[in-house]
Amino acid sequence: MPKEIRLEIKEELEEVLKSNKQGLLRPNEVVDYARDNRTTLHTQFEWDDEIAGEQYRLQQARQVIAVFTIPSPKKGSRAQIREFVSLEPDRKKEGGGYRPTLKVLSNKEHRKQLLLQSLKEFNNWHRKYSNLKELKPVFEAGHPLVEKHLEVDEELKLVANQ
Repeated sequence: MPKEIRLEIKEELEEVLKSNKQGLLRPNEVVDYARDNRTTLHTQFEWDDEIAGEQYRLQQARQVIAVFTIPSPKKGSRAQIREFVSLEPDRKKEGGGYRPTLKVLSNKEHRKQLLLQSLKEFNNWHRKYSNLKELKPVFEAGHPLVEKHLEVDEELKLVANQ
């Protein structure tokens, strides 16, 4: 998204926020504001109800898929893991898709893709919550793990720089 569009949208979101007496930015109020086709926010929504309905059902399908868990294959673990995972290369294909987690974990290339994703997500999570000093020990514990994998795999080095 071009910088000038981002700035316009940010200004419009701030306007919606200011109009809320509790100081909350509520999605329903953002949509109401965006109904005005003179706003930049308007361009960020699908206004054809038939298309929007189908997109919403796809989002619901993703949520249904994400609900299912299985016991972790790790011995002695009581943890539950997602039964299906979405790998980035699959998301780039028409229609996307999910793979059974256990099959991903047992396939060298798919496992590597999942590891790449997890490292990206860790870095994104770190950026998102780096202002919380209470999480500093978590970040400090995680970074040696990221570094360990960076030493082993050149492709993972790209992840660290994102």
